[in-house]
Amino acid sequence: MKLTDEQAISRVKSTIYSWFINGINSCFEVLEKPNSGSPLLVYILVASLVDCVAGFYCGRTKPGDFGKHYRKFIDNYIKPYDSHLSEWLWDIRCNLVHDFTLPPNIRLTHNLSQFHNQRLSNNDSILNFENVFSGVKHGIDKYFSDAVNDRVILANFRKRASSSLGFVGPKIFNPQEIDTSG
Repeated sequence: MKLTDEQAISRVKSTIYSWFINGINSCFEVLEKPNSGSPLLVYILVASLVDCVAGFYCGRTKPGDFGKHYRKFIDNYIKPYDSHLSEWLWDIRCNLVHDFTLPPNIRLTHNLSQFHNQRLSNNDSILNFENVFSGVKHGIDKYFSDAVNDRVILANFRKRASSSLGFVGPKIFNPQEIDTSG
C-alpha cells in the first residue's frame, strides 16, 4: 500500500521523534548523573539531527552538500526562533563531530537557561543545552508543518524519502539471519 504524502511525513516525523528526539532526551538524562560522561555528546546528537532533517528539507538524494543544506535549514527554521543559536550551530556541529572541540568563543552548558545567549566579558557566547534543543525541536516541528502545505518543500521531502540514502528505522540484528551455509 502506497502512503499518502501526509502519511509519509507523519511516519518520518514519528521516527525522528522516537529515534532521535526521545533518544537525545534519554542520553541527556543519563549524562546528567554524576560521573556519567559529558553532556557534549548530546550536542553532537542534536547537530546530527539537524543534518538529517536538513536533508529532507533540501531534497538530498546522495551524500554531499551537507553544509549548504544545514545552513539553509538553520536560516529558515532555527534563525527565526533563536538567531544567536543559528550563528553558531554549524560551527559547533563541525568542531564537535570532526574534532571533538568547540569553536573559539563558545561556551556550552546545561541547566542554566538564564545564561543562554549571553556573552561573557571576553565576548564568549553562552549556549545552554535545553534552549538549543528547544530551538531545534521548534524548527523541526515548523518544517514538518510546512512540508504538508508547501509544494516545493513537499517535493524535496519526496525526493529525500524516495532516495537510495535510506532512513534510520528499526533494524534489529537477529543472529538467525546469518548465512551459515558456506
